[in-house]
Amino acid sequence: MRLQPRSGRNRDEHANRGAGSAQWGSHVARIHLTTDYRRLSTDMVAGADQRVIASDKAAVVESRQYYAQLRGSNRFDVTV
Repeated sequence: MRLQPRSGRNRDEHANRGAGSAQWGSHVARIHLTTDYRRLSTDMVAGADQRVIASDKAAVVESRQYYAQLRGSNRFDVTV
């Protein structure tokens, strides 16, 4: 089963919502990261085309960077 690609939403929309917005933004970013990683894993196991795998890897890297930015760290900045 292939996960559906994310819509073209603005990730910052979750980071600007009142009290606790930093925690909420971090939580949503972590969910995006998990979803992207699962999509990559699923596609690799299924033997998807290399262009699909490359796109999935790029999404994981982007999600890691965004999550690290919200958390003020770089601990998720690793090679895929």
